Amino acid sequence: MKRIAVVLLSFVMLVSSTACKSNTSTTGNHESAAENLQDSEKIQLTNQMTPTELKSVSKHELTLLDDASEAQTESAVTSEHKVCVEYYAADELRETLENNRSNMTEEECQKLEQLINGSEQLPLKYILVDDVLLLYPVPNSDPNYDGGTIDFALSNDGAQENKSFANFEEYLDWIREDEKQYDYSDAEIENDILRMRIANEALQTGEYEVLPAGSIDATDQSLYASNQNTDYRNVWEYDRDAVEKIKDSIDEINIYDEELDVDFLVHVTLPPDYDNSKTYPVFFLTDGVWRFGNCTELRSVMENGEAAPVILVSLGYDYNIDGTDNDNRITYFIQKGSMLLDFITDNLMPYLGENYSIDYTNSTLYGHSNGGVFTHEALFQSDL
Repeated sequence: MKRIAVVLLSFVMLVSSTACKSNTSTTGNHESAAENLQDSEKIQLTNQMTPTELKSVSKHELTLLDDASEAQTESAVTSEHKVCVEYYAADELRETLENNRSNMTEEECQKLEQLINGSEQLPLKYILVDDVLLLYPVPNSDPNYDGGTIDFALSNDGAQENKSFANFEEYLDWIREDEKQYDYSDAEIENDILRMRIANEALQTGEYEVLPAGSIDATDQSLYASNQNTDYRNVWEYDRDAVEKIKDSIDEINIYDEELDVDFLVHVTLPPDYDNSKTYPVFFLTDGVWRFGNCTELRSVMENGEAAPVILVSLGYDYNIDGTDNDNRITYFIQKGSMLLDFITDNLMPYLGENYSIDYTNSTLYGHSNGGVFTHEALFQSDL
């Protein structure tokens, strides 16, 4: 029922936009409208960010494309990641043997005894990638693995199931399907897959750190990916080629709001031939995870002379927050909508005015679905 409710909401609250205009031209001539804007009195807003918030702001080039490339995902460069492993201690294996001897075959007992008493390296117990504990076996953790078939036993509620895969890629596909059963998001799954690749490569090259036995506490919830920062760049929807063409006209801004205790990500797309000596309206779009993808099309309309130049601003969450998650959207657009509005009017828009030439008298706030609910709220609750 949850999915149906979300779909219905998206139809009921399709779009809402709120605009504050002055000196509006009824001629349809964009040049006349632009000229009128230059004559309007320029409003200055007071930036009300706290020292902590001001310190958090980072304005830089677009990074959305950096990690979106499939090539980077495929090439798990271990030098950029931290891989740590913990091997079983001989005493642990000896205890395991004594406690489970009755459930093991004679061959299994002999093999384990040889490991305990021999000179071979003991088997891996845990693998950490960037301080995240892996939940699935990594093929190269077996020194005898030759890159071919992967075989292992899966224990589930006391029952043992033998698994076999033709190669590593087939094994990763199985992990994807397995995690879907537990409602992992696509972004979470692909980040787990990336960690598997990183670990597998590190174990093959030997580029990892060995931790003393007992270093990793598997009951520590902070070690699990669900409780760690996950990169959600891959859920952002946009035309990569179209963004590539105008990326030099796009600024990316990380900005923190202390009241909401959330990191926002803002993309500012400047119009063609942007001139800081002129003022431009802002077209402000919520749900940057989707609406940033529309900015390339909106900008092309300006390039074709079909619309007056405006500064496009899309508001999203930091890449560590899933902007497509409806719980997040309800929290910030509806439950905490008044605080979000304060952030936009008191912090973000004044900051943007300090960095770009904005006509505050002729700017528009746009939202759809939950963002549309928020924009309606803004219309009735604020004159800013």
